[in-house]
Amino acid sequence: TKASPLAFVADELGYTWHGAQQVQGIPESAGNPPLVESVSCASPGNCAAAGYYVKGSDTHVPFVVERKWTDPTSTAITLSKSSVAYGHETSEKVTVTVTADVYVAPGPVTIKAGSTVLCTTSLRYAGNADTASCTPAAKRLAAGTYKVSATYDGFPGYAKSTSGWKKLTITH
Repeated sequence: TKASPLAFVADELGYTWHGAQQVQGIPESAGNPPLVESVSCASPGNCAAAGYYVKGSDTHVPFVVERKWTDPTSTAITLSKSSVAYGHETSEKVTVTVTADVYVAPGPVTIKAGSTVLCTTSLRYAGNADTASCTPAAKRLAAGTYKVSATYDGFPGYAKSTSGWKKLTITH
């Protein structure tokens, strides 16, 4: 017997197609494969396709398939110094690198010591890795040792991610 045509969706990532999956709700159709007439992507990873399939001898049934895809990201943090004197925190440079499978979208990155925001910076749209940096304000933290981490807030089609932490000591 001859196989009946089915409808499938697949993700394109880094110019390679991955993960073909049958679209649920569009039945097999002997001799009349589902026909996609248009595709629209509102933003990276947020696409819809519209078309129809034939039911019975001549009934055209419209369908819309929406696919929301989120590119995972990872965030890493580096400190220019592991220890700075109280009042001289501006000598510390916090650098954040965010990577993704395809491109890193623009978006804010927040650097915190515990729950205290030290500084914020923004990524620009550039390749599959982007680096940004900022300097903490002076006298924001008391003398002590802190766990500093960075969070990329994500962007449509790109997942939020948080770095591991680095130790920062503020001395008297």
